[in-house]
Amino acid sequence: MTGAGTLVPLTTVSLVLTDGQASGSSWLVMGLSELSLPFKGGVLVPNADFVLGPFALDARGGLLLSTHWPAGVPSGFVTYFQQWIPDVAGPQGFSASNGLGATAP
Repeated sequence: MTGAGTLVPLTTVSLVLTDGQASGSSWLVMGLSELSLPFKGGVLVPNADFVLGPFALDARGGLLLSTHWPAGVPSGFVTYFQQWIPDVAGPQGFSASNGLGATAP
């Protein structure tokens, strides 16, 4: 997973997932702090403050999520993101993306 955008309030920011389960689904985990603990055979990077989904992956296992970065996020604050994908071939039935930390300017 990669991120794009400047994190300037009200500008467009995006998360791009590649190499997921073809035509599968994913769940976006967002956290206001880093957890980095073992989970489902992987590592859950964000504290699971928000879990959104399921999101449909395309035929190549990709997903593009875009929104506007909110106003009022304090400078230096880090928000963490990670995608979890149900995957029968994955450890304990799941695969996970890398975790991303986004630091507000």
